Amino acid sequence: MTFVIALVGGMVPSIIWLWYWIKEDDIKKPSLALVGLTFITGMLMVVLVIPIQKFMEGRVTDYTTLIVVWVICEEVLKLVAFGIIAYASDYIEEPIDYPVYCMTAALGFAAFENTLYLIRPIGMQDTTVTLLTTNLRFLGSTLLHSITTGFVGLMLGLS
Repeated sequence: MTFVIALVGGMVPSIIWLWYWIKEDDIKKPSLALVGLTFITGMLMVVLVIPIQKFMEGRVTDYTTLIVVWVICEEVLKLVAFGIIAYASDYIEEPIDYPVYCMTAALGFAAFENTLYLIRPIGMQDTTVTLLTTNLRFLGSTLLHSITTGFVGLMLGLS
């Protein structure tokens, strides 16, 4: 039950941001099936990034360098999620579609990452920590994930 609550709590911030970004693409509505598949693929990338980050943790000794390496791993895998599902699709017809689908993959990634961050406070039944974690991740990491990957999507769209 803890995982289900954490999953809902982790996904709600991402779904809110996803709804907002899709509303920004008001010229043409994206394919909901492709959005869903891209979102789920972004979530699955968390499963791949964790062992890669653990491997890097044992190899990189400088903490600042380690953070940069972790960020690079996350960004690359979010773009892999976008590339696998949406990049070659027929639904990408205009430049704005690139950041929309890139942000969708990033929000899926953030949703599952948020879920993993919420499991412990929910399991401890610490409501205050759970609410603080959820709110901080909504305004912090979830938005940051979508903006950084969306920026790369913007560059793809402009090119």
